[in-house]
Amino acid sequence: MAAHVEAPALRVLYGGTFDPVHLGHVAVARAARGALGATVAFMPAADPPHRAPPGAPATDRAAMLELAIAGEPGLSLDLRELERDGRSWTVDTLRGLRAEIGYILGRAHWSRGYVSEALPALIDHGFETLGLNRLEADIDPRNAASARVLMRLGFVQEGLLRERWVVRGEPSDSALYGLLLEDWLDAAPRRSAARR
Repeated sequence: MAAHVEAPALRVLYGGTFDPVHLGHVAVARAARGALGATVAFMPAADPPHRAPPGAPATDRAAMLELAIAGEPGLSLDLRELERDGRSWTVDTLRGLRAEIGYILGRAHWSRGYVSEALPALIDHGFETLGLNRLEADIDPRNAASARVLMRLGFVQEGLLRERWVVRGEPSDSALYGLLLEDWLDAAPRRSAARR
């Protein structure tokens, strides 16, 4: 009998200055939570580039948000923009929701299962601890063993960049692979069965 895997819950990032937070902000978050069955994370901007500086410091605005949503199931606070240096550009936040993984092994260590053993822990860390939604890998398309490892872990080849790198004086292509959180979670029962 196949194991049932619960699809990951939708997560909404609700960004803004929240200077100050008010009932309208909380009402919008509640409506999104109810309509989408989602968790909603308020993400205050530290230094918004599109307007005059906020009246309250970022730490005070975050503290007010925390008080406003206290006891509200499915509403939380995401401080990633306060923990990052510089202006609060949305594009930087979105880039932070994806990451690239890579590995290089000396020839003497090939085909010993090191990458197959280490990558699942790295992937779990990216999705569970860092809250990523997407991981990417870039490999030499001639490296069939590396492609097999990635595909066994659920990565999908998404493209080929011709002559992207020069390696030892020779132009080299790059095969691009991607893995989404949803795919990683869907494949969890297969990974567990394979370990038995």
